Order: sequence, then structure tokens, then C-alpha cells
Amino acid sequence: NKKIKIVMINNGFDRRKNLKTALKAFKEFNKNFPYSTLCLFGNAMEQEGPCYKWAKKNNLDNNVYFYGLVYQIDLMKVLHKYDILLHTALEETFGNIFLEAMIKGVPIIAGKNSGAVPEIIKNNGILVDVSNIEQLVYGLNKYTQNPNLWKKMRYKAYRYVKNKYNNKKIEKKYLDLYRKTLNNQN
Repeated sequence: NKKIKIVMINNGFDRRKNLKTALKAFKEFNKNFPYSTLCLFGNAMEQEGPCYKWAKKNNLDNNVYFYGLVYQIDLMKVLHKYDILLHTALEETFGNIFLEAMIKGVPIIAGKNSGAVPEIIKNNGILVDVSNIEQLVYGLNKYTQNPNLWKKMRYKAYRYVKNKYNNKKIEKKYLDLYRKTLNNQN
């Protein structure tokens, strides 16, 4: 009867965001965890927006909350309250949301074939074929049925981001790059 709070953050309801598959997977997951919720943030995720209307029409809106677009600073204030970040985009570039989730201790499920996603997350999240409903449910179940894995992933991902994306390290890399560029021009 555990209430698992899943969050998705997307801008747009197009095919590449793959939200229809995510909603179908959540409905399957929700059969075993009926108290769980899926909260959608971003453009087109608002109440009465395109995602909401499609979900309602297809009976995929049970325990789904449509928050719409919110300021990033406000999202950062609540992100730590979620148990899992579900990211089903079929293709993604850098995706700051991954770093934001990891630094807030929110374990991730994302696409193993979704562009830069595997490089960003490394082994600090569960990577699945996000076009496959069963694999999405598998990822959700893996965290839910293994609290030690969930807890381990939270701390491991947090440490990874804290070390790899440390402001001082990034600052040094930028300065080194600038120096190298300037030296090559002379």
C-alpha cells in the first residue's frame, strides 16, 4: 500500500516526449500500487491541456496530476519530495533535469537509447527501452520492490553529481579551455 510519488518533467506533448507510453505504463504499474501518483510538470502538462485531454479520453488519468508549467526555482523546491523521476523521451540532449534529480536524491528511470541520456546518468539510474511499456513498469517495480536499491541509487547519484559537476571543477575546465584557445591563437 506504499504511495510511490513519480514525477515527469517535459515541455511538450509530441511523439518524441513519449508521454502516451509513459501514461500507459503508469496505469499498469498503478494496478499493483494503487496509491501511487504520477505528477506531470511542463508545457502542455496543465489541467485541460493537450496531455490531460488525451489521458482523460483514453482513461489514463487515474492518480495522475497535471501541474503544467512552473518556474524552475519552484520545481527545485519540491523535486526532493518525489520518489522517482520517470523520463521517457525518445531522444534527449544534455537534460539538466537528470542532474537536478540526482542532486535532490531522486532516482531516475530513463531511456538507454535516448541520445545523451546514458552518458549523463552513467550507472546512476535505471536505463530501459522507454518505448516499451513492460520495461518502464519493470524499472518502476525494480525501485519499488527493492528499497535498498532505491536508497543506494539516491546516494550514489547524489555523490556522482556532486563530484563530477562541482562548480570549482567546471570553472577550472572552462578557464583551461579559454587558456588553450588563447594560446592557440598566438
